[in-house]
Amino acid sequence: MSNKEWTANVQYGDATGRAEADGFGELRKYAKSKGIDTSVYEPIGIRIQMEETYFGFEIICKVATGRSNKITSFGFEKEQDLHELRKIFERLDVFLLGKQVKPEEYDWPECGKSTSLTIIHHPDGELIGTAAADGHECAISGLKDYLEDKGIDTSMYKPIGIVIQIGVSHFDILCADLTSKKITSFGFEEQQDLDKLHKIFKRLEVVLLDRDLSPANYDWSDLDSPTMIDDRPE
Repeated sequence: MSNKEWTANVQYGDATGRAEADGFGELRKYAKSKGIDTSVYEPIGIRIQMEETYFGFEIICKVATGRSNKITSFGFEKEQDLHELRKIFERLDVFLLGKQVKPEEYDWPECGKSTSLTIIHHPDGELIGTAAADGHECAISGLKDYLEDKGIDTSMYKPIGIVIQIGVSHFDILCADLTSKKITSFGFEEQQDLDKLHKIFKRLEVVLLDRDLSPANYDWSDLDSPTMIDDRPE
């Protein structure tokens, strides 16, 4: 666990970055629809986790009554997928860079002008937070293999990161042009869903919180012990 419990954390941290989403109102509605008493437990965020054979999320809440500063979370017994996550967020973007990458060494002005890449320069979500990932060997090797499968010359374009748009099943791989140090991005016409992210990352975690929350004011010690809700169909 990170020294800040509200920060996304994986085993090796091959890639780290930030995330943002719109849909705070829908998060509250979703929690209520699952039987969470939102008058007692006020939703303030979400933790999303992906591993080789697992995908799931937990709703993070603060106690809305009394003076408690305790943070609690609710998980779900029903198998989850991206379709379930999209019931909450119509936009959820993740920006990751390899841990050895020094962004200041590259020229970024052209990267981020498209709508899909604005998180790089202009993060502006109702929920904001952090992301972390591990690759199967390292995060960059998964990006490199994926690009080469698409016919991109990685001796000219070195992959350094990725922007994932979970809401629309799309990602752009960020590369450094080795001749100019300019950052460029490669997007793909085909839909890129969970199966393709699994090829790139062994683990991925995203933690998103209300942008107006001051997390240091709360007790996060129970975050890794979620209350499980049995929402499986009978």
